Amino acid sequence: MKRRLGTIGAVMAVGLFAVAQPAGASWGQQDAVTPSGSTAALGGVDCWGPNYCEAVGSYDTSAGTLTLAEFRSGNTWSVQSTPNPSGTNNSYLAAVSCSQSNACTAVGEYGTGASYAAFAERWGGSGWTLETTVTPSGATTVYLNAVSCKSATLCIAVGSATVGTNTSLLVERWNGSGWSI
Repeated sequence: MKRRLGTIGAVMAVGLFAVAQPAGASWGQQDAVTPSGSTAALGGVDCWGPNYCEAVGSYDTSAGTLTLAEFRSGNTWSVQSTPNPSGTNNSYLAAVSCSQSNACTAVGEYGTGASYAAFAERWGGSGWTLETTVTPSGATTVYLNAVSCKSATLCIAVGSATVGTNTSLLVERWNGSGWSI
């Protein structure tokens, strides 16, 4: 499983198994929820208020690595059900951005044999749904590592795409109905 540490401003930091937040002049630890019987890693977080945050990552099971999203209300974290791309048992959410409590976008990648493909998920207030991102022509490996959303109809995700032996930067845009390059 990939292990990443992400920060968004000075509000919240996430890592393996725990979440930290500033408590006055020092950081304090909050325990995030780990799905039963698994090992989890959180890689991205976004907060839209002092008591509300969304964090994403993945967790390992005997079936493989699956996507993970957790919501923080007050000081309590809860696991949210997330879909995984079909045909894979290796999915990871790398980053999340929320323009409001009912409009979050997460991006990541999933394994498809010897290659990786990018994907996105959207939170609309009642559940996460998979979204198809754009794969550049001929790309065998595509990663989306970060996302920023100004509104429910404007998100920019960045990463990289490999065609043959050439890897180039990738920028994708969400317009409220689909992703484009």
